[in-house]
Amino acid sequence: MGFQILIKDSKGERWVDAEKVYAHLTSLYLKKQNKPNKPLPYAEKIEKFYSSIDESWKGSLKEAYPNIDIDLQLKESKSWLLSNTHRAKSRLDRFINNWLKKAVDSAKAQPTKIDYKYDTSGNSVILWCETCNKSDFYNPRANPVYNQDSKCCNSKLLTRKKVINEQ
Repeated sequence: MGFQILIKDSKGERWVDAEKVYAHLTSLYLKKQNKPNKPLPYAEKIEKFYSSIDESWKGSLKEAYPNIDIDLQLKESKSWLLSNTHRAKSRLDRFINNWLKKAVDSAKAQPTKIDYKYDTSGNSVILWCETCNKSDFYNPRANPVYNQDSKCCNSKLLTRKKVINEQ
């Protein structure tokens, strides 16, 4: 037997083995020190991540994925994560980028169909210059029409003639 220590507790004074006291105190200390921060439950982790998305990151996402409604896609991805907890993701930022890339590749991410006016042959569309309001014929198969500039003023093309209110 080793050292003895005199202790006072609710039972009164008594002698106890010093090694047992040391082992007991050490285990209490280590339990307190090594208590890991518990990870947030998955739903709370998702809520915290989505609420912390700042406008600058949203802006860069809108720049990277221009044909996508970013706010809608973020809501859909959050809903998917909350509904599919068995497929938990650890890197939510990477998950969102992959989600948006898939949205671009899918049919729902295609630009909306524009209602063009075609000429009588059906081969050319009639578009109007935003600046001078002149119409001209454009071949939609040669180059996507929405990327072209007007032939007269190099301005944006409109699908309808601009109405000018003269008062």
